[in-house]
Amino acid sequence: MRAVVFPEREEREFSQRSNLQPMIPPAKGKGASGAVRPPGGRGAPGRPIEAGLPALAVALCLLALFSLSILSWWKERKRPAPPVAAPRIAPVPASLADDEPHSFARLRADYARWQKELLHWLKEGDPGVREARRLDPEVERQQLPPTQAARACLQRHLMRLVTIDSIEPIGYERVGEGVAIDYRVVVRCRIDLFAVLATRLPLSEGEPDPVARIWSDLLFDAYLPPGCLHDVEQKHLLLPANEPFVFRWRVERAQVVDGQWKILLAAPSLLEWNVVFVAAEIMALRNGEPFALRIAGNRCLLPFATADEATWNELVFRYQATWGVPGAE
Repeated sequence: MRAVVFPEREEREFSQRSNLQPMIPPAKGKGASGAVRPPGGRGAPGRPIEAGLPALAVALCLLALFSLSILSWWKERKRPAPPVAAPRIAPVPASLADDEPHSFARLRADYARWQKELLHWLKEGDPGVREARRLDPEVERQQLPPTQAARACLQRHLMRLVTIDSIEPIGYERVGEGVAIDYRVVVRCRIDLFAVLATRLPLSEGEPDPVARIWSDLLFDAYLPPGCLHDVEQKHLLLPANEPFVFRWRVERAQVVDGQWKILLAAPSLLEWNVVFVAAEIMALRNGEPFALRIAGNRCLLPFATADEATWNELVFRYQATWGVPGAE
């Protein structure tokens, strides 16, 4: 017997079933799956798998950044620390005054040394001075006196007309509490400078006896002892006018004294000539030295030749006036 269901009852039963469980639509088509799908269909934002992807990506990025930071820290830890630069020390000031000792013994020694070095220069020169390299500026700043002190000292050891173009340290060594320095010097002069030999004038053979007796007392040169003269005809051009001249000069001892760099002893320069060297030249000839040297310009050398000629003419005149007359004593 078939039950009859009224429409109102059927609607009530449907409402009760919908409150108990969701309605699952029947599968459609061949091979349709009976799997339960979440409400909303494909691509809905409420799916759990797709909602977890952004969090995973953020976690991977944070992990990568953390790994890179650890790696960078490890590399920086293994890298040696850069050397700490020493603080720069203010340079020691220099004295520009004449702090060298002066004595008669040093005058003789300086002239003998200068003459030896000048003869060596005239024969061989100094080819190595041009190729020598200047010292490192940092070494020069820390170990040597300022250049202006060396320049002031060198100017005192040069002729008045010689000017300094440049002065560069090319070597140094420790000497006790001080330092000895070799310099390469470039100078110029407004006039030609010549090296001239001073020597005793030998007596020619065949001279009469009265001349031989007074020969050693004849004053041929007002700047030299009797019997001596400057051999102007054999002068040697040392420095052409206004051309650079390169030579080596040595500071024997420079030292910090009372908070100042002081040059306590310097060698004579190759172009040194002054009044004390004039006296040393005279003393060398008086003491029996075979020759002596001096440097001078043409203007200073001209009176030497004229004095020699005047002395010889006076000798001839007096000889003829005295012994040239027959029967004269």
